[in-house]
Amino acid sequence: MVIRDIDQQRISRLEGAYEQVDRRLDDMNSRLDGMQRAIDGLRGEVNNLRGEMNSRYNTLVVLMVTSWVTIMAALITALVTLFLK
Repeated sequence: MVIRDIDQQRISRLEGAYEQVDRRLDDMNSRLDGMQRAIDGLRGEVNNLRGEMNSRYNTLVVLMVTSWVTIMAALITALVTLFLK
């Protein structure tokens, strides 16, 4: 009878410990879920910034090509005018 009481107490302590571990694991899962949501939000912001950078880069390339073409046209016009006189 005494042994059964001791065993029952041990089992009760183990059950309590398992419940505490379960609560801690649930808390960790909720924290990880929160971190995952934060990471997803940051990932979205990075993708938005990447799109904005690509857009600005494309605009810069277009401006550079346009400037180059304009300069080449001016040089060709100046050379043609110089040699046709």
